[in-house]
Amino acid sequence: MKNEERKTEWWDYDGRLFNFRPCLFVFLFFCLGIFYAFCSVAYDASVWWTLLLLPIFAIAYFILKQKNVLLSICFLSLAFIVGAVSYSHKAKVYLASPVVSGEVSVSGEVVSARYYAENTQLVLTDIEIDGAAYKGKLVAYMVGVDAENVKVGDVIFTEGEIWTELALKNDFGANSFAEDIRYGLRSEKGAQVLFSRFAPFAAIREQLRNRLYTSMDEDVAAFVFAVLTGDASEMESALLENVRMGGIAHLFAVSGLHIGTLYGVCAMLAQKTKGLKEHKFLRILLIVAILLFYSAVCGFRESVVRALVGCIAAEICLTLGVKRDMTETLSIAGVFVLLINPASLFCIGFQLSFLACFGIAFLARPIQVWLERIYRRIAKDKLGAEEKKYSIGYLRGTRGKIFSFFSVTLSAQLATAPLQYSAFGYLSGWGLLLNCLLVPCVGVIFPITLAFCAAACLLPSVLSKIILFFPNIVWSLIALIFQVLDFSFVITGGAIPLGVPLCYYGALLVLSDKFNFTRDKKVAAFSVFTLCFALGLLLF
Repeated sequence: MKNEERKTEWWDYDGRLFNFRPCLFVFLFFCLGIFYAFCSVAYDASVWWTLLLLPIFAIAYFILKQKNVLLSICFLSLAFIVGAVSYSHKAKVYLASPVVSGEVSVSGEVVSARYYAENTQLVLTDIEIDGAAYKGKLVAYMVGVDAENVKVGDVIFTEGEIWTELALKNDFGANSFAEDIRYGLRSEKGAQVLFSRFAPFAAIREQLRNRLYTSMDEDVAAFVFAVLTGDASEMESALLENVRMGGIAHLFAVSGLHIGTLYGVCAMLAQKTKGLKEHKFLRILLIVAILLFYSAVCGFRESVVRALVGCIAAEICLTLGVKRDMTETLSIAGVFVLLINPASLFCIGFQLSFLACFGIAFLARPIQVWLERIYRRIAKDKLGAEEKKYSIGYLRGTRGKIFSFFSVTLSAQLATAPLQYSAFGYLSGWGLLLNCLLVPCVGVIFPITLAFCAAACLLPSVLSKIILFFPNIVWSLIALIFQVLDFSFVITGGAIPLGVPLCYYGALLVLSDKFNFTRDKKVAAFSVFTLCFALGLLLF
């Protein structure tokens, strides 16, 4: 009975400093290796800096008291080395690209096209500059000309002034490096389409776009297209900025909300289908095929890949009867994404995406515990004999879902706040409220809209307005909220020293359920971190 009571109190110390998660530590050391390689390439950091890992290994050996601690250290060292080598190789190849400038002629295949009011931005691959083949990608800015006839998959020819973009340090350079963009071109002569290559998923995305614009108002169609595919380039700038100020721009970044919702619907339908329920292998294949298809239509962005890997891992664990751990699943997804492209670590989208998910994994449960206890005190809701065994998360039904959802939303907001404040210069004053109100709605409406859009794309175009009538009404109302109301109430800020957010995250980690301090020690450690954080904000 004593052990059962201890399990109900997540802050109780059970002999270990923290709950060891092998995949999490592999992910962290992989990130450390990438960061060291970045410092080495960009700032000529000495190899002696790697000796700072020795104290970490010593702590692991003397405090963790794991039987296989030496084997764990070997795996962590390997993760560090692989991360460092992968980034170094990619950076050296990127920085060794030939430098080109001046007036040139360029040809290449369009892999991305964004249309704006006064220009069109095309990303080209398989590029040839003045007839010579070059590696990497080129961004072509068509200024003052109509280039809407150019589509993804077209091989084009254009002329203009070229420059070389080879930077690892600033934000723009980091994004260029991560996307392997090595050159930029400004052209006022337009683009000539030489021929078109078959790009099935781009064609599907274009078909979806055409059906939306045929059936809806232009602003609403751009809004829905952004939610479904993550491409917000055609949204009206004021509307897009108001959405961002409202703190829900993640609706336009296809990620866990979209992939997770689609996975949940597929899993539910599979569970209710007798043949799929009995044949688990077929169930996995079908669900993975649907998720892969949708991810391909969205262009396999990093947030998509992270959510995709997480859902596939969750489905495999469910099929095999293995206990699922969100922290480990996220870590596996992170290593997978960074193996493909180690430069993603320095992209703001990757950082926000993983911080939000790790925030949920670390903080959602403790926050729910506190909220339920506050609720019990206010409502004077006494626990029954059976409920006392499960005092954490004891609420069931609608109340439990509300507390759970609010805890998830708040934990994601807390985890991403410093990065948003530093990177974008503001924090939305509406973020928590709008996420609590709109995310559940979008979670319900998204799969329905996706199903209606699939039907509209498959059936004759004359039926599009009829098929998309209901989604048009719903999304028109959502878009109207951001067209009419002003969500520009924000907390302005800017870049802050590294030590300040470290103190902030230290306080959050202490409050999480991953560290097994006693209650008094948690309060003391949290107070120290919070004090340091407050002093840092005041001084800087």
